[in-house]
Amino acid sequence: LPVDMKAGTANFGSEDQYLDLLQRFRSSFIPEATASIQAALKARDSDALSKAVHRLKGSAGYVGAGALFQVCSETRTAIAAKGATWRKSEQQATAVLAEVKRVLAFLERNDKVRAFFDADQKGAGEVAQSGDDASQDGSLSSLEMC
Repeated sequence: LPVDMKAGTANFGSEDQYLDLLQRFRSSFIPEATASIQAALKARDSDALSKAVHRLKGSAGYVGAGALFQVCSETRTAIAAKGATWRKSEQQATAVLAEVKRVLAFLERNDKVRAFFDADQKGAGEVAQSGDDASQDGSLSSLEMC
């Protein structure tokens, strides 16, 4: 499976906390990481690519996305390898983006995750209407510290 929810839940005090983090991973962190990787590819910037993949790798491990963690690790190794070519780095980054798509597809298909996301979206609408945004404070801090 693209995401080992049992392993991911083990990192947290409760399943609800884990599902909340998965929702933030899906809705905020993955789009940001994907944009950073794509920008680095467009700029042909190996350092920026390595940093973006490193950040994604840590977060993937934290939420239990083992295959994404692995491909990110392999990509960082390929980028840092002596005599590394841009073509190889680009191929590896493409593999990372493909695995990101698999993770997103899994999260969209998983009934428990979808139910939590749907409830969270409904609750977010109510929070936005009330003007209370305190729940957004530090929303990705756990992921960003990886």
